[in-house]
Amino acid sequence: MTSEPVFAAFADCRILSVDDNMMTLSIIKTMLAELGLTNLETAPNGQDAWEKISAAVEAKTPYDLVIMDWNMPLMSGYEVLRRCRDDNRLARMAIMMVTSENQRRSILEATKAGATSYIIKPVNKVEFQEKLEQIFSWIAKNKNVA
Repeated sequence: MTSEPVFAAFADCRILSVDDNMMTLSIIKTMLAELGLTNLETAPNGQDAWEKISAAVEAKTPYDLVIMDWNMPLMSGYEVLRRCRDDNRLARMAIMMVTSENQRRSILEATKAGATSYIIKPVNKVEFQEKLEQIFSWIAKNKNVA
């Protein structure tokens, strides 16, 4: 299945998890921690996420990965995704959409808007780890990280 060295190489990866459901945030945090990925911040909605992403870019400490729900109050994850992809400074930030939006149209829409990966709730641990491996491979190629 997953190889620990893949995750160990990204132990310092800056991650933002965004969801209005505290249980989902807790599950994601636990799964990431089990993989040794503990450099995690959270946001309860898209507006807070966008503010954190923007502040991190301005501070020159951008997130490496944003794990984000689609449907949230104040600003949807999809809107945050579009804003991120409209900002050239965020082109190399990986974005995983984690959502109950399971219609093919939504998946295609997120992919077209620039999502790096997409996973449907409820989050399955094995699938989540597989998607993370793909994302870290993408990050390594796009940032020249070993």
